[in-house]
Amino acid sequence: MNKQRIQYTMTLTSATVLIFIDQLIKIITSQNISLGECIVFIPKILSITHVHNSGAAWNLLADHTRFLTFITIIVSGIIFYYFWRSMQKSRWLTFALLLMFSGAIGNFIDRIWHNHVIDMFKTEFINFPVFNIADSYLVVGVLFLIIYIFVIDKKEP
Repeated sequence: MNKQRIQYTMTLTSATVLIFIDQLIKIITSQNISLGECIVFIPKILSITHVHNSGAAWNLLADHTRFLTFITIIVSGIIFYYFWRSMQKSRWLTFALLLMFSGAIGNFIDRIWHNHVIDMFKTEFINFPVFNIADSYLVVGVLFLIIYIFVIDKKEP
């Protein structure tokens, strides 16, 4: 097996593991916390709150699940294309796209299976929408992409 094939396999395995973790936490939340119930996890910092989000971030486009599913398919395809091509270019870019792809697919699975996304993490120190692990992957992936575009890519020949 050549080096490139091993890298592709390891990266796709990583995406699978990240998606599995997201789905596992959503299943555990759904089975152990009633819808709307809030449990303090770290006082004044983080609570676990089981909510359903039929929209995108901040419940934008609520109840437009089919449209969001279609958009997710298109965006995931684009991310996967660049993800596949980036493996030979930069580890930063590959990692950013890996996180973004895993987050998009994690929430896509929810929309297909449940017709909404399961969210559970609520910040107590700031008024911020309840989010999930897939959302975290997306945010961190975008941050890594920004760092790559404005810092790392400028340094690389």
